[in-house]
Amino acid sequence: MLFPMMVATVIASSSPSAPPPALTNLSVLSYNIHGVPWPIAMHRPHALRQIGQALAEMRLEGKQPNVVVLQEAFTRRAKRMVSLGDYHYVVAGPSRHDRFGPPEDPEQRLFSSRDRASKGEHVGKIEDSGLLVMSDYPIIAVKRMPYPRFACAGFDCLANKGMLLVQVQMPGIAQPVVIVDTHMNSRGASGVADVRSDRAYDWQVQSLRQFVRDNIPSDAPAIVAGDFNIGSVPHRLAAVTADGGIMPGGVDAVRQAINGTAANPDTANTAAIARHGKDWMFGRSGSRTELSLQSVTVPFGLGADGHMLSDHMGYIAHYRVEPRPGQGTP
Repeated sequence: MLFPMMVATVIASSSPSAPPPALTNLSVLSYNIHGVPWPIAMHRPHALRQIGQALAEMRLEGKQPNVVVLQEAFTRRAKRMVSLGDYHYVVAGPSRHDRFGPPEDPEQRLFSSRDRASKGEHVGKIEDSGLLVMSDYPIIAVKRMPYPRFACAGFDCLANKGMLLVQVQMPGIAQPVVIVDTHMNSRGASGVADVRSDRAYDWQVQSLRQFVRDNIPSDAPAIVAGDFNIGSVPHRLAAVTADGGIMPGGVDAVRQAINGTAANPDTANTAAIARHGKDWMFGRSGSRTELSLQSVTVPFGLGADGHMLSDHMGYIAHYRVEPRPGQGTP
């Protein structure tokens, strides 16, 4: 089943948001907010409310990220709480009812035939993708696609994980910036053997690579971000970064900050994100548009009390977006 490109539908907004800051700035927050239902996680409403309030406070101060890409925004409460940030354009990823692709070859059919309901497989999707993108800049097109049904393992199969693509139109910039949000299969938390979760992961990587090839023009400025669930597993790192990476030409923002090619004021938190190894944001320039990373900040890191609002940190990549020399503006 194919999911065509479509005009964005605003699913949550209140009053029109304040205009974004300087036209050549693009700040993108990526955050797995752990908005999972009870009893999988306890005491989440309070933390989710704090996340939403923090986004609202950042807006009041004129420091809100222009675009927010979230993972694990599963529950209605999670979606409602983060909407406190008052973004005018808000789109969700694949729903729990979207489907893509039955097993196509003997290996995939055999893999699916070994589903175990006790591990969350062959039960059906009880949650949507948990993906949510919020933007101050107009979202002019959207595409959603779940990972194939056979490309999941363990308890991850209960959620319809996949990919959410948006085209963001920045004033003064001719080319829309394409942003993809994704959340991939976990390993240990999936509850099944590593060899099974890694095989499903490989198929997801293939699907993501194909999605990027099919939907991001090779000359477009683009960002692919999310919870890649790589961790410290060499096999998963190689799968994502081999052959030029998940998006050829894309460079991860956190690793750029750590190696000194971008400002890194939150050194300890940025290093912690890199060690965790799950949250990545690959950015690249377009043929007519320069996308250059200026800094990485971590507004949702380790608090003064030693606690975090999620089991991931939320970080912002600050990019300068401008026409390449000689390209001009529209």
